[in-house]
Amino acid sequence: MRIVATEENYYLICPEGSDINRILETVYNNTGMRKGSFADREVRKIFRNLFDCAVDLKACYSKYYKEEYDSFGDFLYQKETMEYEEIDSMKLQDGDALWKLQYEINSYSVRDIIGYENENLPLLNRFLEGIRI
Repeated sequence: MRIVATEENYYLICPEGSDINRILETVYNNTGMRKGSFADREVRKIFRNLFDCAVDLKACYSKYYKEEYDSFGDFLYQKETMEYEEIDSMKLQDGDALWKLQYEINSYSVRDIIGYENENLPLLNRFLEGIRI
């Protein structure tokens, strides 16, 4: 799993068929911190705020738009208004799901955690890449 940033949005790339509740539970079980500690609670809060309300764009495409667009990339370009360069830079593989993160619905403070120039994104991704769902 990893989070990618575009100019305007953040996305979670994870195995197709993943469920946000399952992803969160896996994250919670792999914090490496003493359960119930302040640090454990804060890490849980960060990821819950980051992932809650996320939208599985691949599932939406497959369910509602597959007949309308030639490919998932075309769907992202035309419906989600992403540039093809952004789509290519994500390096999506077969079997990858793409979740659009809508953290601002839950908490604007998540933006502070990621960093205004995404300086903390590599740290979050190092943690997520070590987790298997």
